[in-house]
Formats: sequence, C-alpha cells, structure tokens
Amino acid sequence: MAKNEDNAKLDYIKQSLEKLREKLLDLSNRNSLLNFRHRERSKTHIRIIEELV
Repeated sequence: MAKNEDNAKLDYIKQSLEKLREKLLDLSNRNSLLNFRHRERSKTHIRIIEELV
C-alpha cells in the first residue's frame, strides 16, 4: 500500500512539474517577455542598439 501512495505522489509531482515547464516555455503571444513592443515615446524603458561595423 505504501508503494501505491508513493507512486501516486510521484505521478502528481511529475504532472505538476510538467505544467510548470509548459508555463515557462510559453512561446505564444501571451508571453509579454517575448512579445514586448518598444514605443517611440516610452519614458520607462531604455533601448540599447548595438551596431556592428
């Protein structure tokens, strides 16, 4: 009976970690870090442009 409980806990942990992993790897438009738009008149952000010669 203890093995069944351990297996159930392990399965729950694996499922929870998989859900967290999917949230971290969100490549959709909902991810504001990937889909950030720089505005021309933004006063709260600094845009650094590095030019290679």
